[in-house]
Amino acid sequence: MLVYLVSSKIWQAKQQMTQDPFHNAESVNQAAKELLALPSVETMLIFTLDETLLFKNTKGEIPETAYEQFVKNHCSIIKMGEIASLPTRYIEYKFYGRNTITWLLKDKKLLSVFYPENANKRLIKMMTLNSLGPITEALAPIPRQTAPPRPWTSPAGDLTNDSPIVIKRSLMPRLDIIRYALRAAMPDVDDDAFSAIMDQSIRKWASLGPVSKRELPVLAEILSRTIADEKKKKKFYLDIEDTFLGIRR
Repeated sequence: MLVYLVSSKIWQAKQQMTQDPFHNAESVNQAAKELLALPSVETMLIFTLDETLLFKNTKGEIPETAYEQFVKNHCSIIKMGEIASLPTRYIEYKFYGRNTITWLLKDKKLLSVFYPENANKRLIKMMTLNSLGPITEALAPIPRQTAPPRPWTSPAGDLTNDSPIVIKRSLMPRLDIIRYALRAAMPDVDDDAFSAIMDQSIRKWASLGPVSKRELPVLAEILSRTIADEKKKKKFYLDIEDTFLGIRR
């Protein structure tokens, strides 16, 4: 679900982090460094659904109190979506003359980036997508070196077929986008039937080759065949277009 509400100068990045919020702070710092290396990216935030700011790295000039309001607004959007059974994983939002992109990570944590309205949004999305995996691992409740690969499971629970399909954590944000786009294309399909479609499609995809970012277009093609309405099928491809950013075939 997407929510739309409706010359260079030398800067010194300002950074703020609460005490030991990550198992691997170096990964978060590196992701922030790479994102803010783009001239158009001004700020990166990580916060929780209880409105706790875990990390902030900024070269912008937005007042500190404004960040507090930004966090509060986004937590409200996510919570309202949960109440309405409309889970929100990705938000685009205009704030203080900037565009922002926010992703819901695991364990009810969120990551936001701020950039000017005239910036290259596709490049920023690609960089952010590539950073989500390391950041998600750094926020995990177990150390990275012992974290097992995440198996694909449906929202209804564990797969009931053979062994689970093992999917890298870094791939999950892109799969989440695809799953929610497919759900939007099938509003009349009940949850059990939808879970079965996803599970069967993921298994078919895995049987055709490696489960990797590079092969996501193959999964998209498999899933698109389950959409009968051509208009909804086109909308599905538009909704998942950004998941293919940074993929070379």
